[in-house]
Amino acid sequence: MEEANLVSEEANLHEESDDLFRVTQPGEVLRLMKGIQREQSFVTLALPQGKKVTTMVLDVDGGAGHFLYDSGRSREETQAVLSAGRIHFRSTFRGVPVRFTTPSSSEAAFEGSPALRSPLPVDMLYLQRREHFRTKFLRSYGCTARLANGQPISLDMKDISIGGVGLQSDSVTPEMLPVGSMLEANLNFLELGKLEVTLLVTSYRRSENQGRVIHLYGCHLWQLSRSKEAIVQKLVFSLEQLNRPDGRLMNR
Repeated sequence: MEEANLVSEEANLHEESDDLFRVTQPGEVLRLMKGIQREQSFVTLALPQGKKVTTMVLDVDGGAGHFLYDSGRSREETQAVLSAGRIHFRSTFRGVPVRFTTPSSSEAAFEGSPALRSPLPVDMLYLQRREHFRTKFLRSYGCTARLANGQPISLDMKDISIGGVGLQSDSVTPEMLPVGSMLEANLNFLELGKLEVTLLVTSYRRSENQGRVIHLYGCHLWQLSRSKEAIVQKLVFSLEQLNRPDGRLMNR
């Protein structure tokens, strides 16, 4: 059944050890919801007995803590949504799958037409999946970029794959770099070279060690060209060689 599959999928994802896909900060949840509304992305509601309803987000009200979406195409569909104890939502933002769950909905109106209302989710899964081998670093490599307001920032890289890069910083906060941000970034691998890429921030989590707060960001390498994809593949290979006990690159 659709609902059972979704519940199982979400349960497994919530158990990820690093939990990088889970967005929990209210401000980030609000940004994602408004992004789905702004892009007019289709939203699928998974209901009991395998029922599905396709809708769109009409309005997101952070102050009131709820969002509005289209009612069903028929009274039967609308009633199925209203009678569901929990509703599982599936959508996309900037091409990345988004999943979230809310309690049952209520009837509302939007610009004079029937609508449904649900509370904003307390967390969301922003599913930029790790489909490629990811290598971690034994050395310190840096990433520099500029925020939308022109402010330069610098972060440390913690891992990389063809799909994305992990960044961390003790000074770049999620208020400065929210999930959904796009960055024109320069990745510096020292003797291995530099690479200019576009990054989409897909996840955030906070870590604390002995009172020191570290901000961890998962980023997707956005629309990577084939030539740059080949460069990243070579970098991943070279970095893995440097992680060998002798720490030397092999000739290839």
